[in-house]
Amino acid sequence: MTSLPVTAHRPIGKWLPEQRPAIQDWIASKLQETKRKNFASLDPNPKIVAFQKLVNDNPYFKTLANDMFTQSSKHYDPTGEPALKTFGQFIDVLSLIIQSAPPFFDKQDPPTAMGMIGFPINAVLDWPMGTVAGYEFWLLPEVNASFKGVLDSWGSFLESSGSQSGLEGWLSKDALHMLATVANTGDLGGPTFDEIFICNPTEKYYGYKSWDDFFTREFRD
Repeated sequence: MTSLPVTAHRPIGKWLPEQRPAIQDWIASKLQETKRKNFASLDPNPKIVAFQKLVNDNPYFKTLANDMFTQSSKHYDPTGEPALKTFGQFIDVLSLIIQSAPPFFDKQDPPTAMGMIGFPINAVLDWPMGTVAGYEFWLLPEVNASFKGVLDSWGSFLESSGSQSGLEGWLSKDALHMLATVANTGDLGGPTFDEIFICNPTEKYYGYKSWDDFFTREFRD
């Protein structure tokens, strides 16, 4: 069996690129976005504020939260240069993620190189949550209960009209063709996307009211 190079990674389900550097580049780009945005002027997400406060107010939680990024960079992450090095940076990127919908493709250099990041939070925690500290941290009931609030908040955003802009890539010609091909079980000459699913191609976003609406679309009879 052919082995992957040390920087390779095989995420389950193919919702993340197999090559770890591609994930690192994506995370680094998100971290740069947080630096360009003036977070001080934005209304903070109350669920993230509560999660961050829970961690920072408990010395044990705070130590584990920071150690999982330190341990990842020193002992786990095969690139040796993780994009995120602190819990604070994770919070900043998390704040950005839950204000957006997972895009169809994230293009990198060169422009033809694409890596799909279907589960952004998984990408960010891919290695940190597998460290000794990360394992202990994410087993804590209080941490999970608070983080569920963050995920629920993101879920509410994906159900809202604010997430519609995230559909632009998913409604591109290439994406619709790929989705139709999958629905046709690989038949390239089968029905088109709008012939398979209930939608209105004449309307903006094909009539889908949100990112969630698109991903819970119904088949035509």
